[in-house]
Amino acid sequence: MSTTHTSSGGAHPPTSELRAQQAARVPHRWRNLITLTGITVVDSTEAGLTTTLFPTIARALGLDNGHLGILAAVGKVIAVPFGPAWVWLASRTSRRFVLVMTTVLAGVFGIAAGFAQDFTVLLIFNTCMAAALIGGQPIANAVISDSFDDKSRGKAVGMFYGVMALLSSVLGPLIAQLSNFSDGWRWGMWIIGAVCLVVSALVFIFFKDPGIGASETQLVDMSAEQRDTVRPTIRSVLSLFAIRSFSIMLLSRLLSGHLLIAVFGLQFLVTERGFSNAVASIVLLPFGIGYFFGTFGGGFTTSWLDRVFPARGRVAFLQIAQILFALVAYFGTQFDYGNIGVYAIFWGPYGSCSRIEPRCEPADRDGCDTS
Repeated sequence: MSTTHTSSGGAHPPTSELRAQQAARVPHRWRNLITLTGITVVDSTEAGLTTTLFPTIARALGLDNGHLGILAAVGKVIAVPFGPAWVWLASRTSRRFVLVMTTVLAGVFGIAAGFAQDFTVLLIFNTCMAAALIGGQPIANAVISDSFDDKSRGKAVGMFYGVMALLSSVLGPLIAQLSNFSDGWRWGMWIIGAVCLVVSALVFIFFKDPGIGASETQLVDMSAEQRDTVRPTIRSVLSLFAIRSFSIMLLSRLLSGHLLIAVFGLQFLVTERGFSNAVASIVLLPFGIGYFFGTFGGGFTTSWLDRVFPARGRVAFLQIAQILFALVAYFGTQFDYGNIGVYAIFWGPYGSCSRIEPRCEPADRDGCDTS
């Protein structure tokens, strides 16, 4: 605990200015951000591996679009119980332990999926991999919030998601080139699975948990043990559904076409437009670049709208993004252009509009933060 001293030698709690300084200088925050970005890039690449290489997997195992839908749907469903379960385990053990464990398990299941000889085995290990991968992101988000104060948190989150999207968009087309080789999709899963194991070791070495609430000025003079006692309850989690904007955004996500593009986009270009798996994967690069600019541009735009149109600015911005996505999706899917470069142009806005998603804050019961 930090204290200031009076002229008589006595100690008293730190001033608000000192609290703010301590909250803004959480130790190891940048090293943690780099570590979390690295692990999330690997996790994200592995999570998207089945989708990226599915045209080749489908040819090898005799699958179709229906099988891809089942893989994607089961992977989403399994995330519902396992996401909170990993967070609960982190609260009972440590966030570093869960980050390492989820990455190790994801690597092991990914390697196992590379040995699949039929759809059932692929489904089982792909689902197990999804259950493991879902544990990393909520913990990463929580650690970033605990590492950076309000003034720098938006910048840190933007860097986290922006760099992650850029690196993933480069890795996606590179991995898809394995589809040019016999059993290349299996090698892709084995390689990324092995990388997961290596990254988990790096997390164990370099990650330093800042502790819950370390960047909050009200909590900086508490010990890590005292802050750890401030845990969310089931009632506090359920209270989120009383936030009108939060519930609306959940419904919006359910009906959003963004997820369909991410899951079926490459398969569509292969089966409906006749591109090879390797060529179709080129669109992942503009998608990642668009996602990157959507992350940063969306944050700056919503900040400006907060000042100019505080009541309706964010909502209008989200509505415009949804309409733009619908227009781009229509022209990008309903016409056969015969050139992957034309489709690449459409995938940039796909990425930008996909990133412009709201984030509701409990304290803001009627509005949403889209930064």
